[in-house]
Amino acid sequence: MLGRYREPVRAWTDPVGRALFRLRLRPNHLTVIGLGVSVLAAAAFCTAQIRTAGVLLLLAGLCDFFDGSLARASGQVTAFGAFLDSVIDRYSDLVVLLGLVILFARMAHVRGAFVAMAGLIGSMMVSYTKARAESIGVECTVGMMERPERMICLIAGALLGLLEPALWALAIFSNLTALQRIAFTRRATRDPAILRALALAALLGAATPAAAGPRSSVPGRGRSRPGRAATRTRSSRSSAGRPRSTARSATTCASRWRRRSRRAATSPGPARWP
Repeated sequence: MLGRYREPVRAWTDPVGRALFRLRLRPNHLTVIGLGVSVLAAAAFCTAQIRTAGVLLLLAGLCDFFDGSLARASGQVTAFGAFLDSVIDRYSDLVVLLGLVILFARMAHVRGAFVAMAGLIGSMMVSYTKARAESIGVECTVGMMERPERMICLIAGALLGLLEPALWALAIFSNLTALQRIAFTRRATRDPAILRALALAALLGAATPAAAGPRSSVPGRGRSRPGRAATRTRSSRSSAGRPRSTARSATTCASRWRRRSRRAATSPGPARWP
């Protein structure tokens, strides 16, 4: 829901990004720092230091907020940076909500632990539904409880002493957002234009291996080699000429043998061989 205000907010976040760049910080540094601060916030929740955890969550949110402006200021906007930021955000969410589950479990507060677990599931499903929708070509950014809203809800609940109501709001609205994204993706995939685009992509993906043609499983089989062809041609020519010469020599030897036999029979002395 707050994503629509992203462009106006850049007017005052980009100067902060340039200041951080002059301090020789990098976007991945802020991303990893935010994860470390989230782990500290989860540890504070586990030890029932709720307001301290709220302050740490605020710092972690600022790190996550300014890493994008730092990437733009330093010219280091990369696909891997966006991927790493998304993965680290999921880890941060899991760690913080797990700390809340441990907090209520240690207090023997079954209802609070259940609500915290429902919030954890909803937070993961919000991100998962968006990722799956984008994997099939649907831009899915609808919903009222994205990550900035979830962070604000938890920070406000921890600092104002309203942690359980904040968790109720997080659990309900995050799961509603996931369901809303499922319905949006269902409507989008029923659109004829999108269906044609998906079918075309599937056909292109299936036609690419077929265009390459079948390959022999044995290396070298099915390939024409000029050297071998020439050798086989020469050998066939030579072998074709050999039977004629062999037949001629056999005929000559037989005629000579007959002449010698006749001479030996007619002459009184030993046969004279020519």
